[in-house]
Amino acid sequence: MSLISSVKSKFLEAIRSVQPPGRWKILVVDEHSQRLLNSVLKQFDILEENVTLIESITTHRDPQPQFEAMYIVMSTSQNVDRIIRDFSNGHKQYAAAHLFFVDGTCSLMLNFEEDVREDARGCVCVRHEALAPPP
Repeated sequence: MSLISSVKSKFLEAIRSVQPPGRWKILVVDEHSQRLLNSVLKQFDILEENVTLIESITTHRDPQPQFEAMYIVMSTSQNVDRIIRDFSNGHKQYAAAHLFFVDGTCSLMLNFEEDVREDARGCVCVRHEALAPPP
C-alpha cells in the first residue's frame, strides 16, 4: 500500500468512526490538517461521509449545538486553547466533540483532557492517534 493510500485510509477510518445519533457531523480542521486532507481526499469524498460542513479552527465559527463535531488538528497549544474555549464557561460550540490529532499525543494533552472534560461535562471524546506520517 502506498503512503498516500495509507494516509487516505487513516483519515477515512477516523471520519467514519464518528457516528452521531443525528447522522450528520461537522469537521473542524487547522491549516496543516486541511492541507493533509486535501492531498489525499477530495472535498466531495469528505462530504460523502455524512460531513455537513468543514470549518477552520482559526476562524469565527457560529455555534452549532445540534451537530457533533470532529476536530482533526495538530496538537498545538493554540489549537488546544481554541478547543477548550469551544466548551468552557457555559459555551457549547457543538453537541459533542471527537478529537483526532494528526501528530499523535504530546505533553499538552495531559492537562487538556482534565480541563476539557471538566468544562464539557462528558461531551468530548479524545482519541490519541497519529493520522499522518511524521514530517
